[in-house]
Amino acid sequence: MTNKSKNKKKDELEEHGLGNWGIKALDDCLENIFSEFSSEELDLWVKQEVKLNEILDEREKLRKTNK
Repeated sequence: MTNKSKNKKKDELEEHGLGNWGIKALDDCLENIFSEFSSEELDLWVKQEVKLNEILDEREKLRKTNK
């Protein structure tokens, strides 16, 4: 995770009432998870998620136009 994305996520978590201890624990957990996988695997997962979101967005647009 880049510092910018970490800071954004921290701001979002603080908005939901998760304090510094919870944020640190979550950050440590994510670092442990991400350290288990290669950057190639993580990149592939991100690409798959982006593609899935594109498909779901298109499906939602079609659903709205067919009503």
